[in-house]
Amino acid sequence: MRSLVIGTIMAAAVSIAYAKDRPAAKQSCQEQAFGSLVRNWPGVTKGQFEIIEKDQRCLLFLQADSKMFAGKRAAWLIEGRNGDLLAEFYAPIAPGSAWKVDDRGLCSFRGGKFPTSNCTWADWMDKADQM
Repeated sequence: MRSLVIGTIMAAAVSIAYAKDRPAAKQSCQEQAFGSLVRNWPGVTKGQFEIIEKDQRCLLFLQADSKMFAGKRAAWLIEGRNGDLLAEFYAPIAPGSAWKVDDRGLCSFRGGKFPTSNCTWADWMDKADQM
């Protein structure tokens, strides 16, 4: 328990020191994205994520094993400020590898901007970029 507390304190100190070199808006986006990830996506305990600032928006790109579809991996594009799901992609993937542009899976987009369908990873990335 003591090592966990010390590790948390060290991570916070590094984060604070790093934050001094970053603009306030970028730091705010990162804080909000981490908060929405913890609040709205508590079941995702293993995966990769990236915080993206695009056109005054704070987005969170998350990849993890799918709990909905056994044996598949999921990619989600999430509004970083409130945790709303914008787009999702589900497809099988070999452990330790990445999707290739022509890999096919289930694509879903919120708000009716694009239809839910089977599409390639490249198609999903192109459409998710427009969300």
